[in-house]
Amino acid sequence: MSRIKLLSKIALVILFFTSPAFADEKTLQNDGFNSGDVVAAQGGFAAGEKWAGKFSSVAGDYPLTITSVSFLFAGAASTQNTTVRLYAPDATAADLSPNFPGTELYSAGEYQIQGSDSALSAIDLSAENWTVASGAFWISFDVTHNGFPGPSRDNDGSINASVNAINAEGFGWVSSSTLGLTGDWVLRVTVQTASGTPVELEAEPDIAELDVAEPDVAEAADVAEPQDTAMDAELDIFSPDPLTITSIDPGQTQFGTEQLVQIRGTGFVDGTTVRLGTTSLTGVVISSDTIIQATVPNSLAIGVYDLIAQTPSGALFTYPSAFEVKEGEVINPALPPAITGIVPDQGMGGDTATVTGLNFQTGASLNFGPHQRSVIQSADLSQLTFTIPVDAEAGTYDLTVTNPDGQKDTLANGFTVVVAQSTKGDDSGCGCTLASRTTSNPALLLVGFGVFALLVVGRRRR
Repeated sequence: MSRIKLLSKIALVILFFTSPAFADEKTLQNDGFNSGDVVAAQGGFAAGEKWAGKFSSVAGDYPLTITSVSFLFAGAASTQNTTVRLYAPDATAADLSPNFPGTELYSAGEYQIQGSDSALSAIDLSAENWTVASGAFWISFDVTHNGFPGPSRDNDGSINASVNAINAEGFGWVSSSTLGLTGDWVLRVTVQTASGTPVELEAEPDIAELDVAEPDVAEAADVAEPQDTAMDAELDIFSPDPLTITSIDPGQTQFGTEQLVQIRGTGFVDGTTVRLGTTSLTGVVISSDTIIQATVPNSLAIGVYDLIAQTPSGALFTYPSAFEVKEGEVINPALPPAITGIVPDQGMGGDTATVTGLNFQTGASLNFGPHQRSVIQSADLSQLTFTIPVDAEAGTYDLTVTNPDGQKDTLANGFTVVVAQSTKGDDSGCGCTLASRTTSNPALLLVGFGVFALLVVGRRRR
């Protein structure tokens, strides 16, 4: 091979490996939401308001082309419209100022968005040719309705104040943390980058446009305590709840049959709703913060459904593939017992107490800590009244209710014995049981009486 040909081949190889990399598609996000996580659905928006998230990437990825946006639009399954906008931040645009969040470069819409508590809604922007030459940018959404569905915030208890914003009536554009919200918007932006460099979000805590302007005390007070606005009313309601679902029993039913189910978890409060897919369960009874009993309607179609719980504060939890409606015959056992409380929750041996709950069967038994059986004085489907074992020592005990079919439930640390009762009788022969006894020394009584008599006589002689 000639020297010229060899150099030509080397040159071709160098050109091949040093040519610009093909564009790569990346997703930018600020939130920490994962499928199945609890979120807070923001339902306090009014028509005409906006919400927005700020994004940036490493320098090697520019220019960026926005290809799509996706977000969790939760709280209701209805369809709403929105317009998407892209802003280039203005370095002089402070929070609360008229030109925040910057210069609007693009807008597109209206897009129809279907509300969902578990699936991200996506808007395809690939045909819009939205390009960002460099630096950070804001993506905002117009709100065209009141209440739910609304954008959702992750529920990790933290917020990056510089990348989450709201345009609220009476305020203009402000950082969402200014209005007391926690959690980052569950919002992702998919971009086409100029290179294959991995995207890294840049924390920008000192961006000027998100510093709360405080020109005087009066304005600062207005920001800290907004009055008579829809957003203010919402802030009194929406707060993170420790909501989870751990089980549903039974997990199946036959098509065309109503089915009573028991749902267990945490964070159930008054007003919590539960549904399978988009079908609400009926006859919801919130027995405690860990137990809900409800009925699956007979109209539910054949299929497998996610179980979704939602509190009045907007917190959501999805238990995927939790329940199945089958075409063939399904025979479910009776629901297990569920202890919801005990009154009183402390006392002495020999006292009585009443356990409250659900699904107590005739013949149910109650174990009191290590004691195999406690005497049940009365019972029905929702309560058992029993006697505390007289030999129970001071301490805290678990309570377990067991139905005749073997299903059981335990209330951990349910009852505290505060005083161990004595079983010794007194000397009177009455056969009484005394909690305590006091004895007297006759000799001491006589001495005391003599001293008292001498004192009385001495006073009379005076």
